[in-house]
Amino acid sequence: MCEFPGKVFKGKKMAGHLGAESATTLNQIVVKIDTERALLYIRGNVAGPISGVVKIRDAVKKIEKQHYDMLCPTFIAG
Repeated sequence: MCEFPGKVFKGKKMAGHLGAESATTLNQIVVKIDTERALLYIRGNVAGPISGVVKIRDAVKKIEKQHYDMLCPTFIAG
């Protein structure tokens, strides 16, 4: 078995490379933006490690399907 087959078959349960995938979380609500301390408050979970880089963008879903929570509106700085 030293020479043949000379590779590891796909799907073999062995240690492998983990953590290179990016995760997307939909329908998060921006609660508050603190410009003085450069903080962004988001309701819910944010994927990734502590002090990791987070990319935030607008929703791409249709306007009819978006949920607007008027009890917690987004703060827009002046």
